[in-house]
Amino acid sequence: MVLAHGAGSQMDSPFMDRVADGIAVHGFRVLRFEFPYMRERRITGKRVRPESLDLLADDWKKVLSELGDPKKLVIGGKHLQNNADRRHLAAFCGW
Repeated sequence: MVLAHGAGSQMDSPFMDRVADGIAVHGFRVLRFEFPYMRERRITGKRVRPESLDLLADDWKKVLSELGDPKKLVIGGKHLQNNADRRHLAAFCGW
């Protein structure tokens, strides 16, 4: 499973840790990644606005393209990023 953080929390927030651990305990591999705007927030300590849904979808596509056949992946996200994967990734994955 590929899991994206929400607009206000990082990929290693307590919530994301619980979700990833809860999935992994059932034998699934979980990959979390951080969007560039959140990486900038982590580095600078300043709150940065999320990118547009199109740019978030491009970030998703970059991650998924490195993982092999997208039809064998489960993707998920919290709030805003979940909208990006639903709205833009169906065509990328051939659905």
